[in-house]
Amino acid sequence: MKSYFIFLNKPIGLTSQQCISRYKKQNNLKKTGHHGTLDPFASGLLLVGVNEATKYFSYVEDKKKVYEAEICLGIKTDTLDHTGAVLEKMTVPELCDEKIKETLKSFVGKSTQKPPMYSAVKKDGKKLYELARQGLVVERNERNIEVYKADFVSLKDNFLRVRFCVTRGTYVRVLAEDVSEALETCGHLSFLERQSLCGHDLGDINKMISISEMLAGFSKILLDDVQARDILNGKKVCLEPEGSQKTNTGPWQDNALSGEIRQVFNGDRFLGLGRLEGACIIAHRMMNSSDIL
Repeated sequence: MKSYFIFLNKPIGLTSQQCISRYKKQNNLKKTGHHGTLDPFASGLLLVGVNEATKYFSYVEDKKKVYEAEICLGIKTDTLDHTGAVLEKMTVPELCDEKIKETLKSFVGKSTQKPPMYSAVKKDGKKLYELARQGLVVERNERNIEVYKADFVSLKDNFLRVRFCVTRGTYVRVLAEDVSEALETCGHLSFLERQSLCGHDLGDINKMISISEMLAGFSKILLDDVQARDILNGKKVCLEPEGSQKTNTGPWQDNALSGEIRQVFNGDRFLGLGRLEGACIIAHRMMNSSDIL
């Protein structure tokens, strides 16, 4: 398999880029990229694309992510995690399991969140963490997020474990601070592990996954040899009337489907993604011919 996706278990202490660079070197690969950056102090699932798979990151379903987080209650840091400088210490009130569960329940649902200063979000061309290291605090636009679940795991010696299921773009460090304040104290993120990403979990670590499997949300269209050659050469392929039987999406000639993206196959060979135009399909994001299996 020349081009594929694979989930790595990023260890604590490496950046996401260092993690995939190590994998690339160990396996003598031509090209790699990753999707869903993890901070160096965090561990867990990192989606890596190899060779042509790097073209398709933006088409991979990525609505929900699951993290197990540990919140150190009673200590606030400037980075909102354990790598930062201590800003404040507070006593931690007596907390029972029911109190914690009720508090976490209040975070479930849609809301907005402001990115932390120590993040890679850009402001006027500069990353926020670069400004933060200069001692600057700037206005940040809030973004829409959703917390699907916030499950209590354990509490021991002021270290609270929570499992969050959230939308892409949610900062768990900010959630950790907000949860701490809701429990009438302060806190920071002391541990973070990403346990689920793009519909896969830790059980899929080191499993090679085909591009087609990772794009399973897109229906398939089957082309014959001549049509396959034409679409790879950038030509519009007009489907024969019986071609409607080659797709599992319903009547291809329905103009309402125009603009929709489909996986394009020739036999068992994944050719890439095509875009419907009435009764035709045109190249949208195709594989290089040398990488087609």
